[in-house]
Amino acid sequence: MLRNYFKTAFRSLTRNKNYAIINITGLAAGIMVCLVIFMIIQFELSFENYHQKKDRIYRVLTEYHHADADVFYGKGVPRALPAAVKTTFSQIEKAAVLYSEYDPQLAVLDDAGRSTKKFKEKALFVTEPALFDIFDFKWLAGNASSLKDPNSVVLAKSMAEKYFGDWEFAIGKTLKWNNKDVLKVTGILADVPDNTDLQLKIVIAFGTGYTADFAKSTNWDGTQSSYGCYVLLPANVPASSFNTQLRAFAKKMKSPENKDSHIIQPLSKIHYDTKTDDFSGRTISPALLRALWLIGAFILLIACVNFINLSTAQAINRSKEVGIRKVLGSNKFKLKIQFITETFLVVSTAILLATIIAIRSSCS
Repeated sequence: MLRNYFKTAFRSLTRNKNYAIINITGLAAGIMVCLVIFMIIQFELSFENYHQKKDRIYRVLTEYHHADADVFYGKGVPRALPAAVKTTFSQIEKAAVLYSEYDPQLAVLDDAGRSTKKFKEKALFVTEPALFDIFDFKWLAGNASSLKDPNSVVLAKSMAEKYFGDWEFAIGKTLKWNNKDVLKVTGILADVPDNTDLQLKIVIAFGTGYTADFAKSTNWDGTQSSYGCYVLLPANVPASSFNTQLRAFAKKMKSPENKDSHIIQPLSKIHYDTKTDDFSGRTISPALLRALWLIGAFILLIACVNFINLSTAQAINRSKEVGIRKVLGSNKFKLKIQFITETFLVVSTAILLATIIAIRSSCS
């Protein structure tokens, strides 16, 4: 019986091709746009969720108190802060510097030390082994200790292949950083996922080149937006308690005229903090995510209303068919099932078509 309903529904749709095409296309377009929007939202909400210790990871912010402006925050910290935090706060499990340089130049060196290829990159990072104890990044060769020695560099798999052709032969090769410092490749990272703001593709050991001066700095008053610090707190240490201690410590270390302070920000808040920003510049505001939800819901509502209107108009045109079916013995229940079956075919076809298009568009 059910098979007969589907056969009849299919024949009815093929007889009314224009109606079927318009209704399926319109509904599929609406569903497809909604799926794309919801996939974007899901992607944005997934940032940093793969880190096992994500609930205990924080970055240190500078809280600026200027006489002629409201309080505002920056991701840069004084150069002396990371080392002082490690030695002063024993409750911290790990702390690590993360410095970013934009538009660096790297040259591939041959065995004789001659430059063979030069590359202009968007950014690279300078950090310490402790960063990899805080965050979960997969190693293909080497480990976090690869960054203990200055002039060491760790490359993501894609970068190693870009420079040396095969990442498996990259270990031990050399690069020159900004025509000054020679770097030895000591480790290979798996390419980091897209849903992280820490796009670690080129990672240089802290203390290499001019960053050696950063490690020795005792300056507590100046900050640099590209110089940050991440900490890992134990599960039993609340952020509010640590913030109180950090504020008091910073007050003692800074000059009397400097009213700035420091607090920590949870990892889960970083990607959505458009005012403070992050190292990738890919933040998105919660307000925009809510707007996307509303836009997606509104488009789906419009598609449903359009589908109902077209279906209603077609039902009026098919009143003669309904009358003939009743004369031939069909009852109200059977007519309902028949129309529901036709609707199911239209909707399922539209959903299938929309899903295929949405997946293909996301893959491309």
